[in-house]
Amino acid sequence: MDTTMKESTEPQSCLVTQEGTQEGAQKLMNRLWQICANQAAAGEAGYRAPLLAAAPVTDHRVERLRAAHPELVDPAACLAEARSIIAVFLPFRQELVQANRRADYPTESWARGYVTTNSLLATIASEMVEALAEAGIAAVTAMPTYDFDKEGLTAAWSHKHMAWACGLGEFGRHQMLITPAGTAGRFTSLVIDEIVTDRPGIWRPETGRFDPPAPQLCREAAGCRACERACPTGALSTTPFDRHACYAFLLEVDQAYPDLPLSDVCGFCACAGPCAVICD
Repeated sequence: MDTTMKESTEPQSCLVTQEGTQEGAQKLMNRLWQICANQAAAGEAGYRAPLLAAAPVTDHRVERLRAAHPELVDPAACLAEARSIIAVFLPFRQELVQANRRADYPTESWARGYVTTNSLLATIASEMVEALAEAGIAAVTAMPTYDFDKEGLTAAWSHKHMAWACGLGEFGRHQMLITPAGTAGRFTSLVIDEIVTDRPGIWRPETGRFDPPAPQLCREAAGCRACERACPTGALSTTPFDRHACYAFLLEVDQAYPDLPLSDVCGFCACAGPCAVICD
């Protein structure tokens, strides 16, 4: 989808919650961020600092998402009086990324990290739903993965598209979202019946404000093809991306690690380029 647009570069402090004060909204967002940070710090796979973002369901990015991908869940229809999307990104630690980048075949540590991170994201989303409920705010979410059409290989609830709507990143050549922390990591998202910001942005707990949406960080226009070269199936050499060739290889990787739960992963494109880990 075309994601070129002009966004405001000014930090956002306009926050609205049922408490009616900016202080109350900051407290709520910081609590959600702390849930993410605490779980990430204790996570088995090892993570860098999580990213948290939000957007009103009436924002033009959500409207564009709805128009470009009518097959996806409409955030506004997920919940009675849905008002905002909340998205989370857990970036993997650099060592995990580098090990998979250097390997000739997707590593067991990467596959294990995928499995444990999916479980961790489910826990994070559940804790966030509980915290929101305590504040009188209703929320809905979806499992981190496997909620997709097995023929079309598209998810009804796409966490990375929800994250894009929140301004967490822009899509790269590899069809993944490149956040300010990079692309090597996993997403989850929620829809809530409260307004926490008047436009998309990334929450900064140190300032108590939302930063503007992340810019386009893919270097394809500058000639980077690292993800395409790293792909063992050539799936990124075609337009559109050959998702069936990709998924066939992911299922092969799952068979290589029978002691793990379903681990249909690869990660070579996510680990290959300068967008894998942008900041540490």
